[in-house]
Amino acid sequence: MGHSTPAVSIAATATLVVALVGCSGTADDAAIGSCAADRIEQDLDVADHLAAANPTVAECTGDWAVIRWDAPGDSQRIVRRVDSTWVDYVRFPHDRCWSTAVEDSVPDSLRPYFIDC
Repeated sequence: MGHSTPAVSIAATATLVVALVGCSGTADDAAIGSCAADRIEQDLDVADHLAAANPTVAECTGDWAVIRWDAPGDSQRIVRRVDSTWVDYVRFPHDRCWSTAVEDSVPDSLRPYFIDC
């Protein structure tokens, strides 16, 4: 009688790994869900029309993230984690200068989201 093979495929395993680290955070961050869109949304003050929409984390670097919802209008925000809680840094559209963002320790990877001034 033959050996039985586990039912988990390599593709399914790869998808799980990508899902866990897909937000550019560390594997440890992803494992505890710190970059998960639903975790970030839970901490934010989200209007009713956004609460009914699906959030997506476009980028996540350490304690900074870009989150947006699949809702009409510009729902994108840059958020940061302060004392284990995600809070708004800017809501789009915004006019925050990159020089101010640097002073606030925004990571270089988020520079494209700011104006030069």
